[in-house]
Amino acid sequence: MDRFARQRFWVRWRRWRRQRDCVLAQPWLAMLALLMLLYGLWPFLSVWRLQQAVLNNQPQVVATWVDVTAIRAALRRRLNKDAVSEIGSLSDDFIDWLDAGIRYHGVTALEQLVTFEWVYTQLRGRLPPEAALFPIVMTSSFIGLRDFQVQLYSPAPLVLFLRLDTTGWRIVALYY
Repeated sequence: MDRFARQRFWVRWRRWRRQRDCVLAQPWLAMLALLMLLYGLWPFLSVWRLQQAVLNNQPQVVATWVDVTAIRAALRRRLNKDAVSEIGSLSDDFIDWLDAGIRYHGVTALEQLVTFEWVYTQLRGRLPPEAALFPIVMTSSFIGLRDFQVQLYSPAPLVLFLRLDTTGWRIVALYY
């Protein structure tokens, strides 16, 4: 009985594929699948290019992927208990660093502490020295259609949020 059910399925499948509408739809379905695959791989390629720029000591190239004002705004939202933030739980080291900065700089702590140089130092110190495609233990996921989160675990943890912009994927939040 199971064999006859499989045969009927394949007969119906061939009949469905022979229809004229399906033949015209096949290239569109293949193109759609290819575009979805490329869109899914695009942030990984951007992270790899970012890693290569950091390893080759090219801060001017890294600057094209970093949005410092967005990083400051994300940290400001995280510090505000009433606002919703994409940043999860912060490490004790990060909280101590922010606390010391707020005590020293006061209200302008984020503007004084979160600069491109700080972001570049974090990337330089936390990305491994190997030049492989994915040399570190990494978890990543799409949070939305335009938002991508990358968690790097070696040599020290670092979390990056990338957002699709008109110029490509940019770092809009960074914490450890």
